Amino acid sequence: MQTLHPGLYFQEVKGTAPVEGTSTSIGAFVGTAIKGPIREAILVTNWTQFVETFGSFDTNSYLAYAVRQFFENGGTQAYIVRTVHYVSGVKQSDNAKADILDTLSNPLIKVEAKYDGTWGDNLSVEVVSFDSPNITLYVKENGEIVEKYESIDISTIEDEINNSSKYITVTYLDTGNDPQVGSVSLTGGVDGLIDITDTDYTDALQALDNKQINMVAIPGMTTNAIHTGLISYVESRKDCIAILDSPLGNTPSDILSYVNTNNLSSSYATLYYPWLKASDPIGIGKNPTKLLPPSGAIMGIYARIDSSRGIHKAPAGIEATVLGAIDLEYHVTDSEQDTLNPVGVNCIRVFEGRGIVVWGARTLSSDSEYKYINIRRHVMYVKASLLKNLDWVVFEPNDETLWGKIEVAVSDFLRNEWRNGALKGSDEQSAFYVKCDSEINTPETVDLGNVYIDIGLAEQKPSEFVVFRISLKR
Repeated sequence: MQTLHPGLYFQEVKGTAPVEGTSTSIGAFVGTAIKGPIREAILVTNWTQFVETFGSFDTNSYLAYAVRQFFENGGTQAYIVRTVHYVSGVKQSDNAKADILDTLSNPLIKVEAKYDGTWGDNLSVEVVSFDSPNITLYVKENGEIVEKYESIDISTIEDEINNSSKYITVTYLDTGNDPQVGSVSLTGGVDGLIDITDTDYTDALQALDNKQINMVAIPGMTTNAIHTGLISYVESRKDCIAILDSPLGNTPSDILSYVNTNNLSSSYATLYYPWLKASDPIGIGKNPTKLLPPSGAIMGIYARIDSSRGIHKAPAGIEATVLGAIDLEYHVTDSEQDTLNPVGVNCIRVFEGRGIVVWGARTLSSDSEYKYINIRRHVMYVKASLLKNLDWVVFEPNDETLWGKIEVAVSDFLRNEWRNGALKGSDEQSAFYVKCDSEINTPETVDLGNVYIDIGLAEQKPSEFVVFRISLKR
């Protein structure tokens, strides 16, 4: 700015970039599905998207049921990872195939189902007409037309179909002859579920490594290997919570023994009991029901309460109603929950006039500071928000100016958290502190290229036990 004549001048100066909160309720599910990419993390934002990519309900898997309950209970975003059985690193699934022949009965167009599995055996492709160089063909599923490709240049058929079809991919061999008009059926699809192991599920978690997620589950899989594998994964990431389903058919004493025997312990993991009873769209008989693992519904409840109250609110209580469930596998009593709550088993209960609600908010941690889910999740949220927004600090001159900017940015963010009720205290000083100065950033620290920021948080703890003390007035 030039200042040539006396007077007042205005110049806009860019201040320290504010710290913005990150997402808190992106779910992740691993399981088997009717179709879909294998060991790839695919983001879906509603039930329709899930069905289009992975198929609907499947008697061999709880995945679709869990995802449906996730969206029913308030979830909005979830990564889905489909897994199959692997032997020596080779998947044991395959996609259905067929050849469209030319007039000399040589393969002209190789057709494959887009995804592995027996679902592809329900597909067929009909060459309706060919008027060189244009071909018209229909894709059918169970005899019904699902896609039409009309008058496309056969030389560009791979681009036309492979870039748009939800059902097939094609390879054009160009034999120099015309295609035969007629229909071919795809065959040879393999689901790859025979001899599937716990390792096939836990190994599939690696597909989530580069994805931002906040919660993860392997619905309905309740072996110790699955649970310890999930715990190991979230412990290594330290930015998401594992939602564990209790084993089906267990009594409260069974669950207590299971947790103690297997030494399940982590502030990054939660366990819910019992399973939910819900209507089954593919069940047999009048008004069929099915027992479902609670992890999908629990994730949805986390998302719902995050949206309505904030991540600092424990995802439990009368507002944590389980939508889509009509009953429970087992009705836990107060005395039974007395034994489960101390070891971190979160019970789902039925209360008259309230319906089915989540009645526990604990992690599986033995660390009293991270006993409650909302505290662990809020601390993760603070860490993730600072990590995402303070990358500009790296390689800045390591001096008092930088330290001051860091203090301002972090303090402004935590001040908003306090004002929104996420931190307790009647004033800022009792709610949090941020320290980034020469006392902790000594010349030796600076010489090593390090910057230290000390942050203290007064986290909100839920009123888990409400005691009314009544006496007679004299």
